Amino acid sequence: MGYFCSCGLLYGYIYTKYEEVETGRGRDNDAPALAAADRWLHEPPGPNDDEFREDMVNAIKAASIAAQVPRG
Repeated sequence: MGYFCSCGLLYGYIYTKYEEVETGRGRDNDAPALAAADRWLHEPPGPNDDEFREDMVNAIKAASIAAQVPRG
């Protein structure tokens, strides 16, 4: 019983560390991605929309999972 309890605790610790690393990846890119999405939603369309849209999509792809998931 002690063996299974210690294995469960070790597995939980390792899994938690793995999830922490995965969800924390890209946090440095969250602010530019959110700013680009906000600009896209609140500013009128302009002549460089296609280029800006591509930059925005790339910024969102580089952001963390937390910034990519819509809240609501």
